[in-house]
Amino acid sequence: MSAIKLYFCQFHEDEPTTIRVHRDLMTLMDEWEQCDQASVVGLVHVGFVRPKVQKIPPILKYKGQVLSTSAAKWALPLDYRCSHSVVFELDVSNKKIPIHLVVEGFGYQAEEPGGMAIIEQSLISSSNTEMTIVNAALVILKDTKKPLNKEEIYANIVEQELYQFGAKKPVSVLGVELNRYCGGTDYSNPAEEPLFGKTHDGKFYSLDNAPRDYEDWLVDLEYEEPELLTELIPYGISNEQSYLSSAHKLERRCRDKIDMFRYQVMYRRIDSNNIEEFLKILPESIRRVDLSLLGLTVRILNVLKLQSISCLADLDGISLGSMMRWPNFGRKSANDIHNIISSEIEVLMDQVSMVSMELGVIESNSEVVVEEGEDYVIEKISAKPLKEHFENALSQLKEKHREVIEHRTGYHGRTKTLEEVGCLIGVTRERVRQIQKKYVEKIIEREFWDDCIAIKIGQMLIDRNEPLYLEMLEVEDKWFAGFMGNYSNLAAIIEMFSEAEIRIIKINGANIVTRIKKDDWETGISQFRISLKDKAADGNWTRSDINMTFKSFLTGYGAEELLSLLWDQFSDSLQFSGESDENKLLGFGRTAEAAVRAVLVQAEKPLHYSEIAMRASAILGKAVDERRAHGAAPTQGGLLYGRGVYGLAHFNPVSERMCKNIILVVVQKIYDGPLNKQWHCNEIIAQLKAQFPALPGELDHYVLNIILGDSEKLVYLNRMVWARADSEQKIGDRIDMADAYVKILEDAGGPLKGSELRQRLQNIRGLGDTVQLQPNEYMLQIGPDFWGLLERDVKGSQESIAKTLDALYLYLKKERRGIHVTEVDAFLNANDLSENSPVPYALLNLSQRDDRFHLAKAMFLGLTEWDGSMGRLNFSQGIRKVLADMGVPMGIAEITVKLEEVVGLRLDQPISNLLITQGGVYNPQTKKWFRKIESPSSDLSLD
Repeated sequence: MSAIKLYFCQFHEDEPTTIRVHRDLMTLMDEWEQCDQASVVGLVHVGFVRPKVQKIPPILKYKGQVLSTSAAKWALPLDYRCSHSVVFELDVSNKKIPIHLVVEGFGYQAEEPGGMAIIEQSLISSSNTEMTIVNAALVILKDTKKPLNKEEIYANIVEQELYQFGAKKPVSVLGVELNRYCGGTDYSNPAEEPLFGKTHDGKFYSLDNAPRDYEDWLVDLEYEEPELLTELIPYGISNEQSYLSSAHKLERRCRDKIDMFRYQVMYRRIDSNNIEEFLKILPESIRRVDLSLLGLTVRILNVLKLQSISCLADLDGISLGSMMRWPNFGRKSANDIHNIISSEIEVLMDQVSMVSMELGVIESNSEVVVEEGEDYVIEKISAKPLKEHFENALSQLKEKHREVIEHRTGYHGRTKTLEEVGCLIGVTRERVRQIQKKYVEKIIEREFWDDCIAIKIGQMLIDRNEPLYLEMLEVEDKWFAGFMGNYSNLAAIIEMFSEAEIRIIKINGANIVTRIKKDDWETGISQFRISLKDKAADGNWTRSDINMTFKSFLTGYGAEELLSLLWDQFSDSLQFSGESDENKLLGFGRTAEAAVRAVLVQAEKPLHYSEIAMRASAILGKAVDERRAHGAAPTQGGLLYGRGVYGLAHFNPVSERMCKNIILVVVQKIYDGPLNKQWHCNEIIAQLKAQFPALPGELDHYVLNIILGDSEKLVYLNRMVWARADSEQKIGDRIDMADAYVKILEDAGGPLKGSELRQRLQNIRGLGDTVQLQPNEYMLQIGPDFWGLLERDVKGSQESIAKTLDALYLYLKKERRGIHVTEVDAFLNANDLSENSPVPYALLNLSQRDDRFHLAKAMFLGLTEWDGSMGRLNFSQGIRKVLADMGVPMGIAEITVKLEEVVGLRLDQPISNLLITQGGVYNPQTKKWFRKIESPSSDLSLD
């Protein structure tokens, strides 16, 4: 009979019913928590076979809740409470089973339902039959003909509906009744007539199945080993024939002992020269083990291998005469098999008891098998360290094959590559790979110590919250001792013989024993670097969210113990808003950019990039250059709130509602204009404020630029320039002002005033308030606020202009004083250069392209080597001198004459504004100008 199992069914309205078996309640709970509970009904069942369940309409009314069969109701822990009433009956495996509602324990609480019936039972009698608990248990044990524990008996009773339990602890009640009816019980109120027997491990069997008399070697067993005999009673074994039929039901450890007793008794009664009889009485573990483990000679092994004989049991039914017809097999070979095995029977039995195998029915075609008890085998394996098991396995290989495994596992030191091993033993690397694969598989097939590697390490990893280090294995389990100084050998053995279930990976230079592959670990790290950077940009993830994500990733590989190491990979890269689990992730990375991001998130207001650099330096623990902070701010979500001032979007001072209205108005205005026109924020806001004077005072061209970023109907071309989205323009299409000015001049066919240039440009591209015309390679100023093209509007060739500038340089070098634009014509005429030279204004502007010259304010030209000095006064300096020398108030004409004398130039424009800016005061009564004199109180206040 198979083991009792825990089943969980999911009923869906539009999908097939799913049924999964679980090893424990925890994994069942995981399945429930991960499903879409709102659309699913769960059902818990306990039984020996997978239930066949029909979905009926009443089930679907319990969406989001879990139901339970009667068997599962009493098997669930106390903190899982089921309804007393039965909500309906369900056809499970062609039987009507009462179904209860789980009212507590699956993440919700429900009221006691008004079910189809309230089942009230007494402790001893059933409400629907006259059968008692004891009668029901007897039926089960008679049918199984195998000892069962009280939990298995209970599950069978419930599954077959032999008795309806009403007690709160039905298994305990059943246990009391079973013990009362046991032979030789020490209960105070035993039954008059015992019905059950009890094995040493607490299982029950029906005495009706127990034999009354014993025959054959079992008579000796009853006399010499009565305790072993009790192991056979539950199975009705009383003689050789019944033993041969039922021995496979015994536990491996028990059977090995009884088989050995049987062999010793029967060996004295058979003809020792009869190989057929000898083979039949051998313990089944020896009969089933691989021949290579029996110490037979190479000749015998080769003969048997040619006949496809892999174990002694394969010789059943083959007579000695038939064997002797095999090549190289004679009576001596048969005697050798007998002598080798019989002389070492006890040693062999001790060794093979640790080998994983399946023991079948002796001399039977039955397919029923029983596996040896795992705990028993692990105990036997643990008696010798892993290193000794490994060396024993190597000793059974031929020299070349052994060398391959030794070198590939680093037995002699460093683990060698396939290529290196091939060179050592004189074969190709592919042949080395084949040898390794073949003999590793052979060892895995015949040994059990390799399984113990995964079992033991798996136990160490259960509920572990810290890494398992390779070098610490022997501290936690001495079975792994003996590899000090050569841990690479231990690592190779673990990985090779655990069939890649356990891996050794290097993390931070340490050898970690885990279930996750190195590639999966590194892939996870790489993906987390990307996702954490994105989450830092979102600003919504907490430390707790990250911890849960890390844990979920590791759980998928069964490597939860690496959680602390996974955190270590990012501990220096994560910037949080605080120390608690609920603090937000602000930045990711140990870079200036990540620190800038953290500053922007934490900032209480928009900050100048110099302040950002200072705060980022404090976070990073090292200096962050201002230029780098300036460049990083916009890439980390910073929006421009002023000249060099950056902040996140939530600092926008304009309300969301107002922003939406502004977008609507601006989009309408831009779409009413030409399709391809580009608009500058200065131009837009000027029109907005003219149309809507009540707009918020905080709305400037910087804030407007931020607001327009939320419009899907506009496209941003950089530099606060916007265009219609349907114009299909891109950043690269933004009109460059210098190129645009040149194009406008070309289209105009001649020079233009600066104001005209700006107006024409504004028709195709918006302009900022601070935009000024600047000369470039093709365009320059040829008069006051008058612009033209160098090749078209400037007289003279490149050679003649260079000649004129050379002459001008020599003149200035000689005179040691600057020349004004109004004096250039005289210079050109005096040096016979006027015919092939530009007009004076253009010539002085061209001189700026020559490193030798310096053009100062008011169109004075000097030499660069004079460091800004012109050797003469300009008009502003001249006015200040005239005012300083003024003894009495003077009229404008008199001042003009004196100013011309001081600067050495004739004036062709009014000087009133110049007088005012330089401290002159006008008296309208006398129509005279005088120098402003500071009052004593003014002087005092200045002090």
